[in-house]
Amino acid sequence: FVSPQAGGFELPEAKSVVCYRSRDVLLVSTILGPDDATMAGYPRSVRVWHRGSPISEATVSFEGEFSDQIVYGFAVHERGGHSYEVINRGISFYAEERHVSIDGGRSFTQLRVPLDADVSFFGPYVLLKL
Repeated sequence: FVSPQAGGFELPEAKSVVCYRSRDVLLVSTILGPDDATMAGYPRSVRVWHRGSPISEATVSFEGEFSDQIVYGFAVHERGGHSYEVINRGISFYAEERHVSIDGGRSFTQLRVPLDADVSFFGPYVLLKL
């Protein structure tokens, strides 16, 4: 384990989803204050957190609505050098809106798929299970 003093990441205890975008950058969905939670008590934003900086300086990449179930992001690094960054906006327990980036999180496109579809990736392909 790497301590924060040695360049590691440490979050206060909360409902959180964390994923490495790269070696030194995390995608973090967590609750830092009362405005950061959905009505269900889960995170409602995705932040980009750089190694060596406090979580309070992480920039908000996406923010959902208070009425959402949960909002979280993750990165997928596939064979052939294909990388995707995904923001899932859980509108309800069974319905998720998905936003995908293929440019390292600089811009996102909402996938126009049924809200209950399963989305995955294989190399250059986006796979849907309807």
